[in-house]
Amino acid sequence: MSVVQFVWLLLVFVLAIHMSRARWCTRLKIEKHLETFTEITQCTQPYQAKCGWFTNGMCTYYETYECALERNRTIDKIRVIEECCNGYEIDPSNNYSCIRIPEHTMKLYDTYESTLFGLSHGAYAGIICTALFVFCVAILVAIRLHKRQRNAKLRVINQPAENGVTEKMMSAV
Repeated sequence: MSVVQFVWLLLVFVLAIHMSRARWCTRLKIEKHLETFTEITQCTQPYQAKCGWFTNGMCTYYETYECALERNRTIDKIRVIEECCNGYEIDPSNNYSCIRIPEHTMKLYDTYESTLFGLSHGAYAGIICTALFVFCVAILVAIRLHKRQRNAKLRVINQPAENGVTEKMMSAV
């Protein structure tokens, strides 16, 4: 596991712990910061001078020198923002705890008129997972019973038949 994956996993774990508190909610906020930095590079500057000693014509020459250029780059910084959850507001008396808004009724999930029996999506997922689990267990039990019956038939076929035949020792003459 790389360091970046470990940091993300740790961040998700910390957020999960903080999300368990009912009054405080956390969210990730990406802030873009513009950073200006100076870069030393080679620059060229044109200048004109006489082309030779015995001519009046002007020629353009280019001189290279080291110069400092200012460049900008955008850096994304991720911050964890804690704020009061829906139905709560900052307590004006102490500014560090959340109190319930009396007239606000909290909705744990959005109710959609198109949902069957008014259940949430999580309830549907739980029902489907339970049905799949029961189906898988039923298949495993059926396979086990089929193997047991097959092995019982094989044992009956492989047992020596005892239909009254006995062995007798005969003396050698």
